[in-house]
Amino acid sequence: MNDAMNGARVLDRAAVLAAPDLKPVALAVPEWGGTVYVRGLTAAEAEANARDTLAARREGNEIAELVMVRAVAACVCDASGAPLFTAADVAALARKSAPSISRVFRAIERLSGMASEDAEKN
Repeated sequence: MNDAMNGARVLDRAAVLAAPDLKPVALAVPEWGGTVYVRGLTAAEAEANARDTLAARREGNEIAELVMVRAVAACVCDASGAPLFTAADVAALARKSAPSISRVFRAIERLSGMASEDAEKN
């Protein structure tokens, strides 16, 4: 039995495109002394990150290969979802502590639906 028969709302194009599915969530980052907002990657960002990482590996470009740092730069935002960083901040963020970047990246993975079941349990 499909969801439409179970009384679930069947979405049209406009409803799907208007759905607020990138809601920022607060994340405590003790290494930074406070809390930041993060959101998940958009589908375009996830695709671009994968594509650019492959290209960077072929070219030996170390900065472009910083997958976690690039995701952090893209997804740390204010409460309304406006980004705090740009691609120009990747090198500076790469100099932050590994535990802090990893903490933020794991949250981005969860929000992006990319975390494995094992990672979510821990």
